[in-house]
Amino acid sequence: MRNKSGGKLIALTLILVIVFTAAAGRIYRCYFAPLVNYSPYERIDFEQAEQRTGFRIPLPTYLPTGYVLEGIYMYPTPENAAKVTDAKLPPRPPFETFQVVFKRRTNVLVLRLYGGDTRSEESRANTGGDIPVDFGLSGESVNVNGATGLMQSDLDERSIFGTEIHSRLVWRLPYTSTKMTNLKALFLALESDSLCQSDLLEVAKSVR
Repeated sequence: MRNKSGGKLIALTLILVIVFTAAAGRIYRCYFAPLVNYSPYERIDFEQAEQRTGFRIPLPTYLPTGYVLEGIYMYPTPENAAKVTDAKLPPRPPFETFQVVFKRRTNVLVLRLYGGDTRSEESRANTGGDIPVDFGLSGESVNVNGATGLMQSDLDERSIFGTEIHSRLVWRLPYTSTKMTNLKALFLALESDSLCQSDLLEVAKSVR
């Protein structure tokens, strides 16, 4: 009887270990794995970001229910780049790229700088209008506060946190910079793993 009882106890213990291990793995994947930064970007404060970009970081005044600001990320500065192990940083673009991250549990919404627009009105008319043809972007044309944007869906990409990106909206936002007097506007991109197109559009319309 003792052997049988002992065997049952061991079997029950093994079952409990397996169940708790599986549960812990699921909790990690759902709540902690999406927080791991798989990119060479570093989290900085907004004051530093604005000093580096030369303009106030545009932010949405509207967010879908449950989304909160997580932070802003930029490429490490030269003095910090050495601290990023095996970062293999790509060449820094002409504009200091930033990515503002918003989260709702495991869902991610990213507002990032896609580029800067220094074209004259004549050049804009000859290069595709609000979204330059040399961007090579395809998607559905949408109106973002009077500007033409491009909505992309059914994407299979990754955010800077390694989470999936299924939809993206790229549009032109008039903007100026103290560092670049010829800057006319910013090209911004909103990327999401779960928001519908109408939600992305509402967020984009609220960016100031």
